[in-house]
Order: sequence, then C-alpha cells, then structure tokens
Amino acid sequence: MTGANKKTVLIAGADEALIPGLVREFQAQGFDIHNLRLPFTIPNLGSGIASISEEERLSKKVEQTCVAIGSIDILINCISISPQKDPSAIGSFSAVYATVIRQLGRVVQSVLPGMIIRQTGQTITLVTGDRNPINKVAYHAAITAAVSLADRMERAVKADNIQCKVVFHRSSLDHIQKIKLIDKLVELATRQNIQNSNLQLFRKCLRQLSEITDEAIAATVH
Repeated sequence: MTGANKKTVLIAGADEALIPGLVREFQAQGFDIHNLRLPFTIPNLGSGIASISEEERLSKKVEQTCVAIGSIDILINCISISPQKDPSAIGSFSAVYATVIRQLGRVVQSVLPGMIIRQTGQTITLVTGDRNPINKVAYHAAITAAVSLADRMERAVKADNIQCKVVFHRSSLDHIQKIKLIDKLVELATRQNIQNSNLQLFRKCLRQLSEITDEAIAATVH
C-alpha cells in the first residue's frame, strides 16, 4: 500500500497485550499507523469524569493527536476490562457505562467529522475482557456502551460511506487467541463489505442476557 492508496489508521487505547502486535501487523501491510495511548480508568463518582482538569487534559490530548495526524481512514477504538483483584473497585454498571461512553466518545468526536466531510471511513470499536477472572457487570456495561455508541454513529452516518463495526473478545489473550483477534481486526479494516454482525446480534440478544440488570437495559435506551 503506497502513495495515494496508503490508508491512515489510528488505534486508541492502552491494551498492552494486543495493541503492539496490532500495530506491527498494520505496519507490515503498509498502513500509516498511529497509537494514541488512553488508559481506561473508572472514576469513583460514576459520572465518567475523573475531574474537570483531567477531562480537559484528555480531550486536548485526543484533539491535538488527531490534528497532527490529519486525515484518518480507520479508527480502532479500544476498551480493555482487566481482571480486578478487588471486584468492588470496578464500580457499578452505570459507572462503567458512563466511563466507556466518555472515553470512546472523546476519540469519535475528533475523528468522525473528518470522515463525514470526506464521506468515507471506518470505525471499529473493540471491547476485550480476560475471563480469568472477569467482572461480568463491567464487561456487559462496556459492550452495552460500545454498541449503543456504534448504533448512534451508524444511524448518524447512514447517508455517508462510513462503516461502524464492533468486536467483542471475552477470553484470554494467549498467543493463538491474540493472532486470531489481530487477523480479524485487520480483515474488518480492509474489507468494506463485511456486515456489522455484532451490532445486529447484540440488539436481538440484549434483553435475554440474564447477567445484565434492568439498569443496564434502561441505560441502552437513553
């Protein structure tokens, strides 16, 4: 991939188990790749905002990075739910949901307008969770938030040539699993005709997930 055909990819997130390998694979295939490191932390207040000053710092960091890169063809927006030694430290469903929406939304607000102007682009939202052990409330809150945001984006850019995809990976990231997930993400980024099956599947199954409380279902509606 060279010259005018070379596409720019931005990976936002801080999943050390996955992102370095993903960056190498995109580089090997000739993409212009950038990684914006955004650690995922959940504030105690549950508003998704650690503090006003921290929110301003993160928003400025995202905006400056996107301006420096210029046109972004593919956005991979990552949220990783890590195992917690203290399950109570992860926060409630609403705290995780609000934080995921805010973290993913920061990047989307900086990248999506350029895609709309050019009428082309792809966003892939990735939610990973290690199953040994995983906090089910946190994981379900994260995927609910990711699908909710992707659903809104998909409806907003319906008339434009922009695709919004979601990938969930609830498993350990051993060597084989990591290779499979990286291959899947690269395939999604390079093939425009792949249907956004996770969105349709999640819409159908959301109310059947027994682990998700009524609070979760209410959160997806709003």
